[in-house]
Amino acid sequence: MSGALALYAVTRKLQELIYRACQGDTVLRGVVLSETEIVLDDPARAAKDAANKVSLWLYRVSEDEFVRNHPVVPEEPTRRQFPPLALNLHYLVTPMTGAAWSDQVVLGRTMQILNDNAVLRIDDEDNQVVDEIQVLLGRPDLGDLTRIWEALHEPYRLSVSYLARVVRIDSTRFEEHPIVWEATAKYTTRVPAPPDVADVEPVD
Repeated sequence: MSGALALYAVTRKLQELIYRACQGDTVLRGVVLSETEIVLDDPARAAKDAANKVSLWLYRVSEDEFVRNHPVVPEEPTRRQFPPLALNLHYLVTPMTGAAWSDQVVLGRTMQILNDNAVLRIDDEDNQVVDEIQVLLGRPDLGDLTRIWEALHEPYRLSVSYLARVVRIDSTRFEEHPIVWEATAKYTTRVPAPPDVADVEPVD
């Protein structure tokens, strides 16, 4: 993955997938009319505009502990790049179509397409795959979801959480070191010197 754009690249890919899911459904095609109706704001702010149909909210970013201690990455014989920052992205997907039945259909289609695309392939400008991100259904209990909505000062709405891992942000730090062309090891055995004759006492 590249630098600071890594988070938005994953979010943008998820946004495209959700829109594709709605356009592939004969019912939702008339509900979600454009990709701009899938917004990145939190549900409380998104609900203020009736034109918004889905909130795809990145509500938490955490460090992935399993790949945190990976070794320094060698870039050149004399230059090594420090490990990337490995992150997990926590999303809350909230449909807000204005009707309970269409909210359920939107959520069902979203979960369907994210299940079918459990590995997101992030491409560069040349359409080359630069990273693969796992998309997993989150498992917060009702209490955790309720606390999220309480923090938003909004009543609980139908929603589901997803986890995207591992998102890497490349380090800008490098370590320079010279090339070792030859190494020589010398081993010596030290023999204690004989005592001075003047120090030896005569034997009777």
